[in-house]
Amino acid sequence: MKDGIAVLIVGLGIGWLAGLSASPVISGVLASLLVVAGGLIVGRVENKELPVPAGSQAKVPLAILVVGIALGSTGGVVVRTHDLLGVAAPGRGDGKNVSTREGVLFQVAASECEELRNSGESQIRLRVKSSNNQRVSRLAEEFPDDGTLLKVARALCAK
Repeated sequence: MKDGIAVLIVGLGIGWLAGLSASPVISGVLASLLVVAGGLIVGRVENKELPVPAGSQAKVPLAILVVGIALGSTGGVVVRTHDLLGVAAPGRGDGKNVSTREGVLFQVAASECEELRNSGESQIRLRVKSSNNQRVSRLAEEFPDDGTLLKVARALCAK
């Protein structure tokens, strides 16, 4: 019973990580965790001297692990989707009631995007430099031509 609860907690933890993650890098980490967890479960169960054929003892703990992963990943997705932890993404201010436009590289607040879209060539450099988002403010250094900077800013905030 104690082992079953431990395996369920491991499964919930792995699933929670999978559900909370929006990064493709985490899939490699999760695969490693699954291999280690599965290996430890099978190794621990196989070493017990039980009067059942080899390999069949590990089915129940592995099933508990899979159930834990399924429940944990569902919970993680719900928490990430509804921002229940209140963790602000970069460029989102305090994370409360701020609509954002997700770019390919970074996020920009909707109000800031509105200002950038409505700027002319004479104003764009000042608006970009004064951005709260460090990545946006660096664009002023990367694009010395105001016309090009304006096109980049508008592309970043395209509707």
